[in-house]
Amino acid sequence: MMFGPGPHMVYRTIGGILEFFFFPGPTPEEVIQQYHQISRWYYKDLGELKKVVNRIQSHGIPLDVISTDIDVMDRYRDFTFSKVC
Repeated sequence: MMFGPGPHMVYRTIGGILEFFFFPGPTPEEVIQQYHQISRWYYKDLGELKKVVNRIQSHGIPLDVISTDIDVMDRYRDFTFSKVC
């Protein structure tokens, strides 16, 4: 990434696709108010998580990842999944 004169940036990549999402606003505070993180420490079950995903997609909001955090792990061990989930 390079910065140049004036308010701009230049990105150069070898390959792949870049997607940009803009949150316009007259002030940084108003921009942050438009941003919402799509993750949560505890979803009750897979059904609740699926409802959240469906609701997000039905509103046309781009969604690549949902983080479920530690509650899906088997006894909070990395790279494991609880049988309850």
